[in-house]
Amino acid sequence: MNKTKLSLIVPNDFLAVVLRVLSKHQCETVRVAKAVDSNSWFFIHTLVPAKREVKKISRWVRALVALHPDYKELKTPVVEVES
Repeated sequence: MNKTKLSLIVPNDFLAVVLRVLSKHQCETVRVAKAVDSNSWFFIHTLVPAKREVKKISRWVRALVALHPDYKELKTPVVEVES
């Protein structure tokens, strides 16, 4: 099966929620790592089994991260998709 690689950056406050949602969508989490320049942001690299789920997850994560007070200081794209 062809999976899509999705890279996300999320704040520590939302990490558990995002991982739970990824699990619900049957995503395979490859790696979770702390962002180099920050203690409160994490990178999540995951494989999404269905193409249609990529758009849903991307939109949801962008909206969630936009609620965080430090979002405006973030210089990295919140979601990156690789086919």
